[in-house]
Amino acid sequence: MMDTNEHLVTQVNKIIQTNIDRREGYEKAVDQAKEPQLKAFFEDCCKQSNENINELRQIVIQHGGSPVTDTSTAGDLYRIWMDVKSALSLSNTKAVLQSCERGEDVALSAYRDIVESGVRAESVMVHSVLKRQEDGILTMHNRVKSLRDAR
Repeated sequence: MMDTNEHLVTQVNKIIQTNIDRREGYEKAVDQAKEPQLKAFFEDCCKQSNENINELRQIVIQHGGSPVTDTSTAGDLYRIWMDVKSALSLSNTKAVLQSCERGEDVALSAYRDIVESGVRAESVMVHSVLKRQEDGILTMHNRVKSLRDAR
């Protein structure tokens, strides 16, 4: 049983890091955004990531692990957020939204990798939490896509 818990904790911690990366990126976007609609959207994304992180940290603790508190070292999301920052500095809203959409793609991919990695076999409850959070990020992805398409 311990191996299962360790694997599960490792996988859930990866998703916590994805959400920390996502939150940090959107916090930068909130600081830089000029349009109230965009600022509000970015704030919603930050809030969603915070809720995801808090829920996932409880799962890690329940399974005997220590939740991560740092961003990842992967850098995929970091590079995307630097694109967001430079697009915001140029007031290029469409480029900002394209970068945000790429960031949401990275987050969705991380969720899908974990959900497909056998978490369901380890814990149906954890699988359902991850699936629900993935669906929430997909909703934000679709919102950012429609904001971009409206430009």
